[in-house]
Amino acid sequence: PDLLRGAAKGGPGSLSEGFRGARPASAIASTAKSLAPRPGQVQKPLPQRPESALQRRGTSASRARIVAAQQAAAQQQQQQQHEPRPRGLYDDPVQPVRDSSADEGEIKRLLTLYMRQRQMLQDIQKNRRRAPQNLETELRALDQSLARQVRATNTLFFQRFDEPQLERLIRATPYMKLSQGRWIFAEPPLSAEWPPARGDRAFLLLSGVVSLYSHPQGAGLKTQIFPGDVFGDDQLWAGDEMLQSHIAGAAQAEEPCIVGVLTTQLLHTAFADRAIGNRRIVQKALKAPAIAKVNGGPSCETGEAGTAMVSAFQALTQYTANVHVKQGQQILSPEPLDQSVLFLAKGRVSVRADLHLVEKFALQAPQRSRLHVFVEKAEGLAGDSWMDRLDPYCIVKLGEYKRFQSPVVWNAGKNVTWDYSGTFTYGGEEELEIVVMDRDMMSSDDLCGAVSIGLGAISDAGWTGSVQLKRPRKNFGFGDASAEEAAGKLFVSLRWELEPPAPPRRAPKERLFPDQTLLELEEQQCWGHETVALGVDLVRMLERSGEALPYSVHLSDLRLISERKKGGGTNEDTTFWKVSGHRFKHFLQSCGKATLFAKECRLELAQKQTQVKEVVKGLISKWEAQEKQAEFWGAASFTPEEEAPMDPSLFMVAYRGVKARICIKNAINLPGGSWFDKLDPYAIVRFRGSAQELRTSVLKDAGGEPFWDCEGTLTYGGEAALEVAVFDYDRWSSDGLVAEGEVSVNQFFQGFEGTVKLEPAGGGRKSKWKRAKQMAIIISIAWSPLLGGSEEDEYYSEDFQQSTARSGWPPRHGHGGA
Repeated sequence: PDLLRGAAKGGPGSLSEGFRGARPASAIASTAKSLAPRPGQVQKPLPQRPESALQRRGTSASRARIVAAQQAAAQQQQQQQHEPRPRGLYDDPVQPVRDSSADEGEIKRLLTLYMRQRQMLQDIQKNRRRAPQNLETELRALDQSLARQVRATNTLFFQRFDEPQLERLIRATPYMKLSQGRWIFAEPPLSAEWPPARGDRAFLLLSGVVSLYSHPQGAGLKTQIFPGDVFGDDQLWAGDEMLQSHIAGAAQAEEPCIVGVLTTQLLHTAFADRAIGNRRIVQKALKAPAIAKVNGGPSCETGEAGTAMVSAFQALTQYTANVHVKQGQQILSPEPLDQSVLFLAKGRVSVRADLHLVEKFALQAPQRSRLHVFVEKAEGLAGDSWMDRLDPYCIVKLGEYKRFQSPVVWNAGKNVTWDYSGTFTYGGEEELEIVVMDRDMMSSDDLCGAVSIGLGAISDAGWTGSVQLKRPRKNFGFGDASAEEAAGKLFVSLRWELEPPAPPRRAPKERLFPDQTLLELEEQQCWGHETVALGVDLVRMLERSGEALPYSVHLSDLRLISERKKGGGTNEDTTFWKVSGHRFKHFLQSCGKATLFAKECRLELAQKQTQVKEVVKGLISKWEAQEKQAEFWGAASFTPEEEAPMDPSLFMVAYRGVKARICIKNAINLPGGSWFDKLDPYAIVRFRGSAQELRTSVLKDAGGEPFWDCEGTLTYGGEAALEVAVFDYDRWSSDGLVAEGEVSVNQFFQGFEGTVKLEPAGGGRKSKWKRAKQMAIIISIAWSPLLGGSEEDEYYSEDFQQSTARSGWPPRHGHGGA
């Protein structure tokens, strides 16, 4: 009424607040009927207003969904309670966020008193009487108290209003106080308390419980809502944000309740100061560092480019939402914050997250696990003569115990070809020694030449080439005794077998630092523009700040918290201007600044990563200091205990039933028999006490240097040793035991490749032969994973091994490999 006569501007009953740009016409329309009529009375429809930026959207689509729901309910009305709810009837784009300080009983008491006081004041003003001062004071106090309580019912929704706007909303909102069973909105024959919508409208439940039905006639699926929920039968938009939490066909009061009616005209009244506020947004937002740099500095409203940005920003402000956050509260949004751009207009904001640090073990290069040696040939060996041609063989040594020996090539002379290969388990040895010897049946073997190859100079790719053999010079008592002479060339190939580094024996250290402040935003700074301009995940980009640190960074629950401004008051709100990401992207394209703005965003993103990196460094230093202090006082440490390394006793239990792959390569220095009965050797390998055995083929007339190159598998049963025996096959009598040896569990529990010493047999028919040279057999042992054998293990089945031994496969000639 005060607006009609143009008096009492800014009073407790006024909606204009006495500032320029207010809209008294919409305010008068909103307060034409301040209270809902009694049941049975007819209320005049609200006058239609011209559509504006805050207009309804998607009404036809919503009604189409409701009509579809009506048809479905008519066909399946009896079964609807047991069916899943129809899609689109209960869309939840905005879920209410309630504050713990919300008190439903206090809201109900304040609303009842407030409506009575407001009606009394309006009756006094209609009768052109002067309102008592205490009545206006009480009404102003009720405005403020009710605003605080109502804001707490739905923090997400009411963050869009500052204090004056929320008070205007409360004063201009029509309220309905309904008894139990009343229908808020529905279709005939139900008697609803509110007429059919003529324009956008929604309802805000302030007290009580309301039931929503999917069918406009009160049937179908049912759900209950509580104070703070916004509901309606159509969509209501404010800018780019939809206000409803629930969309339904009908609504009924389950208990006495108080409901406020929200319309677009009511929102125009609450946001009547946006006519001035939009110009303020343009002026301050263009001074934001990220935008001012791409527009030529602070004087961004001058020049052709500046005019284009101002015009584009003026169009953008029509869809800008103001967000007002109390100190200490989180900034809420119906959609993820990375889909919007926020401009900090007033206050200070901290970016917080739960920061999880996980230790990164030092990156290691692939380790050298095996060395494959291929001895091809030798040329120009020393010691050859026409009366006694060389019978050469070569011995390859790695370290003190690892060695293999090639077969003897009889009467080869000074140029010999072996084409022999062997494999060593590499344990960090520095040199590989190769010795070429001349076999002498009547005396000790003679040295033809030797060479040492430094393994440190061999790259991971391997090496192929020739080396110079040398031997001591014969001086016959004169000259330097250490002098050497050339003894021919040896052609060799070396190849490394690499494997990934062994996994760490303990779990990585990790620690969660909750609610850590990563960044701070001051006035005129932006948030979210990097994601929109660059199309990157901001959280992942901030996590990359720990790439150069010994700990990996993981961020969760990233949030923006309003903080007290330096030098500011404790009750000052933080104000954000929020615009959707696709609107802001269109703004950049319309003013032609998208490329330049993206460049500035990359620089700002790098600065934010640097700031987060400094925060992480500080937490790591704090963590390490706490560890040192805990170690000093004997307290529990954050470092997990290392797993105990595998030892033979644990191995004998853990690897029971696991298959061992065994390769029997060759034997050396066996007694060769006589001129008329050469040795026909074969070898047998078994775990001590086990009935399962691996047997090689018989090599007829092989002599003392047999070459089997036989592979197979044996099942380990927890035995303490692997026994090896070499026999001489005799067609007309029992086979004779030539030599035997064993490998203890201490040697093979981590795998084994090398030479096993053989001792003469105690009871064989050739045990009387005594050899001056040490007999040995070259074997390798590898273990299958604990989870089970591979397909190759199945290939080497027991039947296949037996058939291999009988048929003499594989052939005697070829390249061996462990």
